[in-house]
Amino acid sequence: MGKVALLKCKPNQIKEKVHKALDLLGGISEYVKKDDMVVIKPNVLCAQDHETGATTSPVLVKAVADMCLNAGAEKVIVAESSNWGIDSMEAMKECGYDKIADGEKIVLMDLKKGEFVKKDIDGLVLKSINIPKVLCDADVVINCPVLKAHTMTKVTIGIKNLSVGISSDEDKQHSLHRIGLYPPLSDEMEKNGSWLDQAICDINSNTNTTLTVVDGIYGLHGKGAPLFGDKINTNLIMASDDRVSIDSVGSKILGHDAMEVHHIRNSYNRGMGEIDLDKIEVVGDKISDFKFDINQSYNTSLNGIPSNVTVINGCKNCKACLSTMTYVLSRHKDEIEKMNIHINVYVGKYFEDKKLPSDRRMHIYYGNCAGSHIYGGGFVPGCPPRSRRQFIQSIGALDIYKQDEGLDTDR
Repeated sequence: MGKVALLKCKPNQIKEKVHKALDLLGGISEYVKKDDMVVIKPNVLCAQDHETGATTSPVLVKAVADMCLNAGAEKVIVAESSNWGIDSMEAMKECGYDKIADGEKIVLMDLKKGEFVKKDIDGLVLKSINIPKVLCDADVVINCPVLKAHTMTKVTIGIKNLSVGISSDEDKQHSLHRIGLYPPLSDEMEKNGSWLDQAICDINSNTNTTLTVVDGIYGLHGKGAPLFGDKINTNLIMASDDRVSIDSVGSKILGHDAMEVHHIRNSYNRGMGEIDLDKIEVVGDKISDFKFDINQSYNTSLNGIPSNVTVINGCKNCKACLSTMTYVLSRHKDEIEKMNIHINVYVGKYFEDKKLPSDRRMHIYYGNCAGSHIYGGGFVPGCPPRSRRQFIQSIGALDIYKQDEGLDTDR
């Protein structure tokens, strides 16, 4: 039976509630011993303050670090691998982490610039992975994610934070999202979700996790989460030594049955923890105490897409590509409608491509499964594709992306 401490927590109560949550699990001394080297992995995927709901509060991380040091830990390393293309140290500095580091006992580390250890594994999709050496060497690993919805994976809590969030930029593209023109997922593989869903489980099942402490003071939901989206004041803290149980409780609060979240279900099936809420002991406050009006980020509805776009939907079991594609289309609806052209977007693999070579409408194949049908059109690679820019480039309208990002379109 898994055990999860769940507590209401206002922004000014973080230190107090983190202490109480860990005490409900038996106290930090149950996990941290004298002279231990502790690694804390927050979620600092970008340089957005924790009050936006995108990143972990440095106050929470400092509270956990101080508890570890008081329990006798020799050193605490706060380690991060921010989103693809983002400097992790710069992101942590912008989020206030430089203020909690002291240069000796609490040290910041950019995992991207550290040493990686290659491991051969028998994964769902990965047969080898690269794990940061510091995580392999650590006596204790404490995962400190944020409670957020996610366009590709429905939620991102602990399991995803300690897989994507510890990988190099190269692995984020090629091992996790499988960027490139590859064969589509087999029907059997597709039952376990996208390549990303399955790779998350492969990495996490081969990474040590001692504790997970979830920052649920603020979170993100709605279109664009976990980076954009809408902030929600969930005002909670969670802690557990069962990574599947804590993600299952978090999923329920975000409006999902964890059995329908591929990377959590995959992790449960691999024996990484308990997923059944009836078998999870929740201490502190009750799940039913937390009721929110959640707008899902994972959205496969075609309502709200541009009127000059036709989607040829060939998705069945895995719909991650459909969700990310509809997000891009709805986000840029007005700009795409101004384009004087009709666009056909193919997604999934269960469709018959009947277009003729003389058909002059634009044809975009979105995701690796659709790419197996490609003939005379544009291709957006990935399982699922990882960025809006890829799609906008494929329709020849990069200025839309640049303007949205506040970039100079004259260069």
